[in-house]
Amino acid sequence: MRPHPEAPGRYQIAFGHRRWRACKDLGLPVRGIIKELSDEALLIAQGQENHERKNLSFIETALFASRLAKSFPQTVISKAIGKDATTVSKLLKLMNALPEEFVREIGPAPKIGRPRWEELAGHFLNGKLPEPFKARVDAVMISADFELSASDERFSAILSACKSAETNTATTGSIATAAKSWIGNKQILMKDGPNALSFQVDAKKQPELAAFLKRRLPDLMDEFEQEVLKEDA
Repeated sequence: MRPHPEAPGRYQIAFGHRRWRACKDLGLPVRGIIKELSDEALLIAQGQENHERKNLSFIETALFASRLAKSFPQTVISKAIGKDATTVSKLLKLMNALPEEFVREIGPAPKIGRPRWEELAGHFLNGKLPEPFKARVDAVMISADFELSASDERFSAILSACKSAETNTATTGSIATAAKSWIGNKQILMKDGPNALSFQVDAKKQPELAAFLKRRLPDLMDEFEQEVLKEDA
């Protein structure tokens, strides 16, 4: 425990909240070690303990990181959840794309990892689902089956609804098509749509360019991650 920062003579429990409650219910005294801890040190210690004990799912970790980001820098978040700076940046980027309440409606989804959450987030635009994606997802979320399903099943149902809407709109053309433009004297075709940005190279006509881009992409991703970290620091 540590001395209470606002109440002289009182203390805050840093570890062992459950043990303290159990002893309190049994009327047993509790022995504690008093140690000076800053707010950041307390957060890091509690975060590490909770993360290890509860075995949080991917999205629970992302939610925790997002909550911490409201008050602490990424360096502190990284220590609190035991993840490197790049991973923290990806967690926060995902939570910036998905509404927190929407994520909580799905639940912890312990079997769903980062790739599938990012796939789902790819259907969102500025934190919202465009029509007709929203209509299909809303229909799933208000159904009785959704309420009774486990969180992994909820996630799968929502992602399936998004994929179904995507297939339907691709057939009917009800969503605006991507704007097309050329880069480098018609060597790279860029498609800029409401939900995706893609680049296309004719590997048969431009084999050297295609090979060059493949080599450079990992470096560009590293450069991007560093830029994001600088902006968030």
